[in-house]
Amino acid sequence: MSHGGPRPTPIEGVRLLLAIGVLLLLDWTAQRFAWLSPSVDSTQDALPPGSAETGAAVGLLLIGAWMFGRVVETIGLPRITGYLLFGIGVGPGALGLVTKDALGSVSLVNELAIAVIALIAGGEIRVRELRTMVKPIVFVLLGVCAAVFVFAGGAGAIALDMAGAVESPGSGAHVLLAVAVGVVMLTNSPAVIVALTQELGTQTAMSRLALAVTVCKDIVVIMLFAVVIAIGAGGASDDGSLTRTLAGGLGGSILAGGVFGLALAWYMHSVRAHLLIVLPVASLGIALICEALHLETLLVGLIAGMLMQNVWDHHGEAFFESLEDLSTPVYCVFFAVAGAKLELSIIGSVGLAALVLVAGRLAGAYLGVTLGAKLAGVARGTRAWLWTAFAPQAGIALALALIAAEALGEGTRGELVFSLLLATIAMNELIGPPLLSFGLKRSDSGTMGANAAPDEPPARETD
Repeated sequence: MSHGGPRPTPIEGVRLLLAIGVLLLLDWTAQRFAWLSPSVDSTQDALPPGSAETGAAVGLLLIGAWMFGRVVETIGLPRITGYLLFGIGVGPGALGLVTKDALGSVSLVNELAIAVIALIAGGEIRVRELRTMVKPIVFVLLGVCAAVFVFAGGAGAIALDMAGAVESPGSGAHVLLAVAVGVVMLTNSPAVIVALTQELGTQTAMSRLALAVTVCKDIVVIMLFAVVIAIGAGGASDDGSLTRTLAGGLGGSILAGGVFGLALAWYMHSVRAHLLIVLPVASLGIALICEALHLETLLVGLIAGMLMQNVWDHHGEAFFESLEDLSTPVYCVFFAVAGAKLELSIIGSVGLAALVLVAGRLAGAYLGVTLGAKLAGVARGTRAWLWTAFAPQAGIALALALIAAEALGEGTRGELVFSLLLATIAMNELIGPPLLSFGLKRSDSGTMGANAAPDEPPARETD
């Protein structure tokens, strides 16, 4: 399903830019003259502190990102890129119309967006299709993990030295830190895959395989990262508490996803009514519980959506169709918030080192995915562009970067490592969506099994 209508014309793009200018001017004016408003005995005193600022930030990000997404569409870029760029422009690192305090207050809104995106992503995973994709999933997963880990780890060692984050290049600490960086670079963004698939209004063999590999890989990466950080932090001395914490969060997320998925599957099988009420309530429930219990919202939503799609065939279709109809505002807020959190000054300070890491990661993704897909007999049209699905990064990578920085403790080294990872993720966020959009448009929707020979045109699917 395509959301947002046909591509706007250049004239419409100019009109949208003018409208965005007016919107930004109004927001700037409201902020600059807010001090003129009386605060004593006003109705605002009954609201929690910062509520008005948070509401204004969400409104600005929602409306402005949607309009700017349509603007960049006129030049052939995906709307997600527009959402990200608008967030960067109004964020604390640029115009400052959305402050850091406001971004901190929209965390629940962001978790709600992740829950919706994860439910949609899980709904795209069909067990019957996975059975025919086991070989491609395994080979691509092994290929991308091995190659990205080696290439990004090697590039990470060079980048860490360039950024001045290691005192003794070549030491054991340097190697371990490069290994941690390589693990963080293994992550990619299922949210971007889902959003671009919906934006283009078509599902291909490439998008389905990429999403399945990403879901499996994220679970592997979280567990691997727990081991690496535990070793670096002296896991034996602290009884492996970090490993247990991350593993417990992973197990709790899987359990919570199962409970939500079975409950929603039963509802769609037995009731199937009032979806416009059930959809936001279910998504909000997932977001609230994950925030309270420190669970992975993305993993919970993925498992819940997958169970809904597969427990009772066809009963979940109405749920996912309604969910997709609500996805446009969700994507606007989610990706605009992600953009607003990017610090342009950080990218500038470690930009060259981050470029080395980005290049190593993309080289590993290309070689690993292409080799794995070829060994699995994936059709050439799919195989040629599948690697682009592993370019974007987002939430999980940021979370792992933060954990890595905290494990290093306060000080210059932790700040430099976090800055390097943040700048790299920011670059991957910006170049990833256009690259994936390019790949999706040029990939074939052929079969993925051995029936489609690598050197023969893949057979077209029939629905």
